[in-house]
Amino acid sequence: MRGLPVLTLLPVRRVLPVLRCAAAVLCVAQAPGAPAQDRPALAPATDGRAEAPWRAVIDHVIELAPSAATVSALAPRELSALAWDPQARELVAASDRGRLFRYRLTVKDGRLQADVVLARRLAIDPPGAQGTERLNPEALAWRAPGELLLAGEHGDRVWRLAPDGQASGELAWPAAVRDALSASLADGTRHGVEAITWHARHGLLAGLQRPHRAAPVASRPDAPWHWIHATSGARWGFEAAGPKSQLKAIEARPDGSLLLLERVRLPGDERLHTVLRWLDPATCGEPVRCVAPHLRVLPEQIVGADNVEGLACTVDGTCWLVSDGGAGGEQPTRLWQVRLLPR
Repeated sequence: MRGLPVLTLLPVRRVLPVLRCAAAVLCVAQAPGAPAQDRPALAPATDGRAEAPWRAVIDHVIELAPSAATVSALAPRELSALAWDPQARELVAASDRGRLFRYRLTVKDGRLQADVVLARRLAIDPPGAQGTERLNPEALAWRAPGELLLAGEHGDRVWRLAPDGQASGELAWPAAVRDALSASLADGTRHGVEAITWHARHGLLAGLQRPHRAAPVASRPDAPWHWIHATSGARWGFEAAGPKSQLKAIEARPDGSLLLLERVRLPGDERLHTVLRWLDPATCGEPVRCVAPHLRVLPEQIVGADNVEGLACTVDGTCWLVSDGGAGGEQPTRLWQVRLLPR
């Protein structure tokens, strides 16, 4: 299957004609002519103690499409997680259907192209597993010297995979995440994990998908907060960008800081807003209060129907985001290539 192009170029385009930039350096697309007081706003993300060191520039937007040689069962649908393999220099993607894909990315004549170099089913479900018993991959990470970490949204473990997708072992969740997952399954809320990464100092980091009203800030006791937990026992909290927020991905940077992918629906606005945020554990106050400023995304903020779920980056700041197009392909499966540049 090597050398099969599976991506079709789409031009970078504006989602809406007017952008409004909030003080938290995030540009949010707004309908032209809407009264300012009626426009939804993201929750404050900085109190002046920290600013994101980068801005994000979108270089390419492409649509994933099955190649003629890819059987339909292995079509790149419902992609929900990404990881960058620095050894093979390939982008790895996992789907809700329990599939693993590897893409080799190149830019030719100013256009991004990707070749499928691997497409396989993941053989890690228990024998006879059906329905909700089957693994629903939602989180993926790379751990040196050469393995992938894969987690299902409601799984009781993190799988260790060889680069070709063969299972090689397991990792335990951070204790707080394990307990939260157990409680979520017991009460039927099924609030799972879709964001993991490997941190050089703290080991496995995992963030629950939905925020909790356990804010460590007395002045905003009802504000929803996201929490990230580490196997080292450390934890960090930051205020969600809105009440209908989901933490979709975490990416550890070489300096130990974290790049976060958050998706939010704002009050009175049912569109999906995709937000990139930066969190530096070294700047967190007490008790574990963190400022997670937004990154400004140019030339457009990703706003609309795209269900953006995955994030992966190289050490030099090239990143990719992927959207889950749905089981029936109701929406396109898109891939964004983004550069992190100094503010």
